[in-house]
Amino acid sequence: MITTNCVRGFALSSTLKRVLSLAGPMVASELGLVTMGIVDTLVVGRIGPEAIGAVGLGNILFLTVAIFGMGLLLATWITRTRSLDHRARASLAVDSRRDHDRESVTPA
Repeated sequence: MITTNCVRGFALSSTLKRVLSLAGPMVASELGLVTMGIVDTLVVGRIGPEAIGAVGLGNILFLTVAIFGMGLLLATWITRTRSLDHRARASLAVDSRRDHDRESVTPA
């Protein structure tokens, strides 16, 4: 006998897998950006405190621009996806109207 908890667990597991497959590349890119800043600081750390400060400032500016760009792309992707969805739905509505018109004209 299957209980509702098993069914809910299966649905949660399936959803979690889909979300992780979409979020994985984003997490990897963020970790790459942070790792790049850490490596820059480690490499320049031998030169002196002024160099570490300069690299830190540069890293902050770079991350600010990069994260702003990612947010802008995300908003663009959402807007474009909604636009394509509306077009697809409108196309389906036109097709269903054509089919309905054909059925009403065709004698049975």
